[in-house]
Amino acid sequence: MYFDIVATGKRIRGLRKEAKLTQERLAEKLNISRIHLAHIEIGSKAPSIDLMIVLVQFFGVTLDYLVLGR
Repeated sequence: MYFDIVATGKRIRGLRKEAKLTQERLAEKLNISRIHLAHIEIGSKAPSIDLMIVLVQFFGVTLDYLVLGR
């Protein structure tokens, strides 16, 4: 198993949509730009470990789920 940034981005996008948040609103909550979040969601940039920790706490999921999908 390896870190697939595209799959991780899709999971983040799915979590955002489940929470009924726009990219703009989630980016504000994460203190990042909407463009940065968009790049993460499409898999052209990987989130930092610090941002991943914030995301798992925000969405109430595990790091295993966010990174590996399990």
